Amino acid sequence: MFSRAEFDRRIACARDAMASAGVDLLLVDSGELLAWLTGYTVSETMYRAAFLPREGDAWFTLRALDEAPCREKSWISDVVGFADTGFTLA
Repeated sequence: MFSRAEFDRRIACARDAMASAGVDLLLVDSGELLAWLTGYTVSETMYRAAFLPREGDAWFTLRALDEAPCREKSWISDVVGFADTGFTLA
């Protein structure tokens, strides 16, 4: 796993690109990009996404079963889980 300083660098890079493009919120749901941005590698079978606002705290949504591992492996503390049988639109 990368250091928090490395993730801070990546977050700053993403936010700089967002500012240049006039984007207020970045939704990341590609497995590779989720790993790059958050440090958490996820199951490909259920929908999952990280949300990075240009300003403020990021959050992650994924199935409830994966909430604890996500909190453990990622720098994101706001993790919202949904039931495997739930409606998964974010």
